[in-house]
Amino acid sequence: VQWSFKVYVFLIVYCVFNVAIAAFVHQTTTAHQEDEAERLRQVRRDKQLYVDKLTDLFEDADEDQSGTLTYDEFCAMLKKPALSEQLEELEITVSEAQELWDAID
Repeated sequence: VQWSFKVYVFLIVYCVFNVAIAAFVHQTTTAHQEDEAERLRQVRRDKQLYVDKLTDLFEDADEDQSGTLTYDEFCAMLKKPALSEQLEELEITVSEAQELWDAID
């Protein structure tokens, strides 16, 4: 009778540990998924902020408020220190902006 009680206790302890481990794994997995979802939301917010800043930058450069940016307006934008600084804040160099214009045009 004594050995069967030891086996019973062992199985109960084993089951309790398995439940505890399963709960820990589930909690860790859930936390990871929530972290990943938050990271993706942050990436989307950052992209939208980047697009908004770029839109504002080009709207400021559109001197005649026509809704389009001419090459002359674009070149004038690149020569203005304030607008060049805004480009640098977006981690875009003047030469990269020029390459972008050439690619789009």
